[in-house]
Amino acid sequence: MNIHTGHPQPLEMFDANEVAQVSLKVFFWLTNEWDLNRGQALVLLGSPSEKTLNSWRDGSSSPLPTTHSNESVCRQEYTRLRIACCR
Repeated sequence: MNIHTGHPQPLEMFDANEVAQVSLKVFFWLTNEWDLNRGQALVLLGSPSEKTLNSWRDGSSSPLPTTHSNESVCRQEYTRLRIACCR
């Protein structure tokens, strides 16, 4: 959201990698808040390997494949987070 106008920024303004990283941080925060176990988190993320899950959790790997659907979901979530943070 543009702080000055109160309007959402166009999706093209966001870096896809940054959006994916923020989305994963939110995902892992939610899994903790909802007391989900490791198996449940794996299923929700599409059943990646344990190694991939660990690297996503600690931020040592590139977040998500840049498929159109993943990128769209990540951008929407990132936009929502920016709106909530700017209120």
